[in-house]
Amino acid sequence: MIEKISRINLNLIVSLHLLLQELSVTKAAQRQFISQSAMSKNLAKLRELFNDPLLIKAGPELTPTNKAMQLAPEVAKLVQAMDGLFSSQEFDPMKCRKEFTIASTDYVSEYILPKALADIYRAAPHISINVQNWDKQTYQLLKEGKVDLGTTIQDPNAKDMHASLINRDYFVCIMRQEHPLSAKTSLSLQDFADYHHAVITVGTDKTTAIDRALADKGVTRKVRLRVSSYPSAVNMVAQSNLLLTLPSHIAKRLSEDHPVTIKPLPIEIDEFDCTLQWHHRNHQDPAHRWFRTRLAELIQAQELDPI
Repeated sequence: MIEKISRINLNLIVSLHLLLQELSVTKAAQRQFISQSAMSKNLAKLRELFNDPLLIKAGPELTPTNKAMQLAPEVAKLVQAMDGLFSSQEFDPMKCRKEFTIASTDYVSEYILPKALADIYRAAPHISINVQNWDKQTYQLLKEGKVDLGTTIQDPNAKDMHASLINRDYFVCIMRQEHPLSAKTSLSLQDFADYHHAVITVGTDKTTAIDRALADKGVTRKVRLRVSSYPSAVNMVAQSNLLLTLPSHIAKRLSEDHPVTIKPLPIEIDEFDCTLQWHHRNHQDPAHRWFRTRLAELIQAQELDPI
């Protein structure tokens, strides 16, 4: 085994990693600071090494073979391990000039991140931070290295992802203070079924667990409004007879600014974890480790306890 490894140029592994990321010989070559012809030669050697074409021409782009797709996560781990092995583990935030991209819901970016990032900028004044919305493409962007961190409900099916727990929460129902159901201490399942609902579409899937639990009871929500913004959704619910189901700590915070009432759900749904997530590729990076650890601590310090 050692003899076989000793015959492999480790630069080929780096080339394979970049080729699988970019699906382009030209872009991979640029990232490795070698010529396009040198990258083409590396690809030829990799094809011979793995006895597989790895990348196939499909129009203007390259398409990975099944073998390449199987290799991709393992190669990413190997490159990350090599980078950690040869990189200094010492990190000085005052000297850091890296750029970090965070994907979050508008609730997090408006109510949580400003104070947290202000503290981080004091500790690391030269870093750059990009904040963008979490959407259906975010997990893929995390895998591609285009997003560094995401704040969302943890998806147990997400592969090659690490997560730091921010808080544990559960769903509640909110309605306007003058809603016909607001005088009730608790909602019945029939109450929940009779009225129209709004749903939040930003972030990871929050509706499946709710609708699955209702379906088990033979109930289907009548959804009449879909909104990608937490504050906007709460504002609309505060001025209509719509019901909105959302995490309790968000309901508590936004109810301070809107005339809404919070009620327990009429059905039992498991609690869930709110997390800060990142891809395995960044797990050992000293700058990333400092940034995510500090950010998680600052978010945890702000998050409200569930109702």
